[in-house]
Amino acid sequence: MSTNINLKNSTDTTFSITHSDGANTKVLDSKDIAVAIDTVADFPANPNNGDVVIVRDLNRGGTFIYDSSEVAGSNDGTNFDGWIRQYSGAVNVKWFGAVGDGIVDDTVAIQASLSYLVNGGDLYIQSGTYSITSHITVPAYVKIIGTGKRKSVLKRNATIDLITLGSYSGLIDIGIDGNTAVYGAGKGCLIIGSTFNQYILNSEIKNFSNPCLEFAANGGSEFKSSNSDFYTTGTQGVVGAVTVNGIDSAAVPRHFISTGSGGCTLFNFGGCNDFFASGFYSNGLIFSFLQVSRNTEKYFLKFSPLLLDVPISVTFIFGAIKHFNTKNNIVILSS
Repeated sequence: MSTNINLKNSTDTTFSITHSDGANTKVLDSKDIAVAIDTVADFPANPNNGDVVIVRDLNRGGTFIYDSSEVAGSNDGTNFDGWIRQYSGAVNVKWFGAVGDGIVDDTVAIQASLSYLVNGGDLYIQSGTYSITSHITVPAYVKIIGTGKRKSVLKRNATIDLITLGSYSGLIDIGIDGNTAVYGAGKGCLIIGSTFNQYILNSEIKNFSNPCLEFAANGGSEFKSSNSDFYTTGTQGVVGAVTVNGIDSAAVPRHFISTGSGGCTLFNFGGCNDFFASGFYSNGLIFSFLQVSRNTEKYFLKFSPLLLDVPISVTFIFGAIKHFNTKNNIVILSS
């Protein structure tokens, strides 16, 4: 039995190993053997197509294979100058350099990971607090998945509106902290006009003095929220944690199930057309877009039993309105 190792030179990663047991001979080259390095800054120079490297870094590590045809697509997350990450499933935001310690600015890393998913996919946010200093846009068909609404937190560290959700995009098990005590005015999540089918599930958006979730007119048709919380520090009865800002020109159904408010005014229905909410607590409701030309509105409101056992008046002003009420202590007034 014999083994011969041939290294071209001390700076080249190309090598071959010939192993013979007398009956069989196997020649291995550098494409068959992975080289281990510590960080993504340590990729070997002068690689050959098919070379394999294992990066040991806990956050950005993984298995990479070199492909010279991919050098131009380098993105410092899944492609490092042609070294292509091997993976399946969700993209991890830490691959792109996010830290999640609440101090380091993670904006660039998060937006880079979302840009990589421009055609859709899943972005995984590990437990941690991720500092955000400029507005983030989530492309269509992308869902951001965390480990829990109090564990994977995007924290606003500038006076900005934090995030916009594209069509068919959403948040699952994510927390968003507006940090309004430090950075003042700003909105949490925006749904712009003529987009649709967004969702927020098992998540929390809190500590914004402006709306935590704001729909533009005709934005968010078939939006769905379940088991999520929205808390604004804005004045009760003036700011709604969830607000429709504008007048829908057609039916734009938006759905909320099991929604927490932390005692704030949860909904400002504005000029919405079709709104469905079941199982929520709100300190008042706002129907504020007072305009004769507003569209026909339809509301289904099923109130939480946590409401006080005293009559609560809900007043609708102007327009042809259909209202559906399922709790006896709600008094509907139309004018």
